[in-house]
Amino acid sequence: MAFTATKNVPLAATTTGSWPRPAWYDQSLWGRPLDTAMLDPVYREQFSDALAVVVSDQERAGLDIVTCGDYFLDADLAGRSWHHYPLQRWQGLAYDELQPESTRSELLRYPPGTLLNEIYTSWRWPIVKGKIEPNPRNPLEYAKIFRMTQSRTRNAVRP
Repeated sequence: MAFTATKNVPLAATTTGSWPRPAWYDQSLWGRPLDTAMLDPVYREQFSDALAVVVSDQERAGLDIVTCGDYFLDADLAGRSWHHYPLQRWQGLAYDELQPESTRSELLRYPPGTLLNEIYTSWRWPIVKGKIEPNPRNPLEYAKIFRMTQSRTRNAVRP
């Protein structure tokens, strides 16, 4: 029996999530706007080189749609920067506080010494201090990162 539902329909291959970060890429934004970080020659060189490497790796792997590898995110504990990147770029939030023990869900309790216990007891969260809105002095820069990635490939880029 032949299947024809996808005959002649290309299936673009890509990846999701963060690409492994090279050990030599030890710089991070740490809350700075990308434009500010790119003024630092060490950050600029490492970020630019890492971006070129991740795009090249994905092209050699045969991916049709390449990504930036999430290399704009900070080298931080267990994916903390996935949620901290936007939190650091919105107005109305302040501080970095540990989540109080009394507010943690029973579903998020893990035995001491396990990685998940370390994650959920060490991630810090901001406190809402006002209206949550974009921060024009420190914007989300996904479009800029998309363009920087696109400039290094002829393939499509996933934002």
